[in-house]
Amino acid sequence: MDASDRLVWCYAQENQMMILTANRNMKGDDSLEEVMREENTADSFPVLTIADIDRP
Repeated sequence: MDASDRLVWCYAQENQMMILTANRNMKGDDSLEEVMREENTADSFPVLTIADIDRP
């Protein structure tokens, strides 16, 4: 729970895992969106974003 988005991204990529999230923002240098813009390649495993987690 306390890991930065950057750490989660790196762990997922190193272990060939997809990320499923409802929180993809660009607040800070280690935000998931910022990390994806910096680190994403054609070989990166995907990030799936749920638009509205509270939607029935």
